[in-house]
Amino acid sequence: MRPTSPASHPSARRRRVTRCLMGGTVLALGGVLGACASLMGPRTVVIGREELRSRLAKPFPMTQRVLRMLDVTIEAPELDLLAERDRVAATFGIHAHDTVFGEDREGRLRLSFGLRYDPSDLTLRLRDVALDEITLEGLPASLTRALGAVGTELVAHRLQDEPVHRFKPEDLKRANDMGYEVADVRVTATGLAIDLKPKP
Repeated sequence: MRPTSPASHPSARRRRVTRCLMGGTVLALGGVLGACASLMGPRTVVIGREELRSRLAKPFPMTQRVLRMLDVTIEAPELDLLAERDRVAATFGIHAHDTVFGEDREGRLRLSFGLRYDPSDLTLRLRDVALDEITLEGLPASLTRALGAVGTELVAHRLQDEPVHRFKPEDLKRANDMGYEVADVRVTATGLAIDLKPKP
């Protein structure tokens, strides 16, 4: 009887067949993954309400001299998600110290805004910012109007298009590697939805 060479042994043949099948599977899987984004269609990444609030709250509290006589401290905001309007309402508590008369006053500032994604620098930015309300208890009507004018100026010139979060390149690398790009940012009842679409 002729001795069986190791290469022709049944177990060796099975290993070769297995390697060939695995190699073919890997090649096929590579093709499937390459087409994965277009087959799966759009995807969505969600930022929850509390995570969104924590990102928006990073610069606060902040203090600023207003009307040359009020040291105004603005606290971190509470958020209302206005999904039906695709906007966020942010209500800030205000504490003001009157440097002339030494009095302290409490109030609130309410803004609303939308959000957009800027691919040029990977940022989420405020859009269409509006001053909805600003109040400070016990303030004379003339100073209340002046405070409202200051608030409107703040919104018009300092907050429009302001970045509120910058993604790190690695944050979006996985989506990019899978063939996706950011298509849109939407406000939902539970947070912020970042829609991804297959790259063209």
